[in-house]
Amino acid sequence: MNRRDLLAVGAVTALAGCLGYELQATERVAERRVRLAELEATVAVREERIAALEAHVSGLETSLAAAEARRNALERQVDGPRVNDVSLVSGWERFGDVVHRATTRVTRGSLATLAVNFTTPSVDVETDRGRQETAAQRLTTVSVTLADEAGAVVGTNERELRYFVETGRVGETPLLFDTRGFSPGEYGAVARVRDVVDGVDSRPLAARFTVV
Repeated sequence: MNRRDLLAVGAVTALAGCLGYELQATERVAERRVRLAELEATVAVREERIAALEAHVSGLETSLAAAEARRNALERQVDGPRVNDVSLVSGWERFGDVVHRATTRVTRGSLATLAVNFTTPSVDVETDRGRQETAAQRLTTVSVTLADEAGAVVGTNERELRYFVETGRVGETPLLFDTRGFSPGEYGAVARVRDVVDGVDSRPLAARFTVV
């Protein structure tokens, strides 16, 4: 083989080597791109899962906050004011008349007396003089709303009372309504008590009576 042939063979061999190297490099680049795409897809899936988990946790936190709010509201309701009884009475002079002088009829044109027996928030008066003094000035609102048979409101009366330590938690008070403008028939009375200091309302309690 002459020198020219040797050079030609060498050139071809070198070219083949270069082409093989470039082919291998191209394959490696392609493999890296595939791996990178797979990695990006995996990261995207993980990010979606993380976002879903964060949304779930946020929903749980919202539900927990709502549950705690409901629990606190129930605790305030239990410890707050409560209407024990309400009734039309023939007259009111003392505690207990809501039961002892209860009646179901009132003559049109006379005063209808609605007695409300209620419970106010408890206060520990033995260990904290400051709380006792606060309790003595605690403001409670007692209200009664009257409605006729059609459900139309015909009158509302309200009294503001102080929580006095000497009387304990249970109280009773009358509220008067002028029935001169009432039509004969059945009426409903709904009583409520509000602890003005804490801003807590009792559950309403209803009674029925007849104007004759």
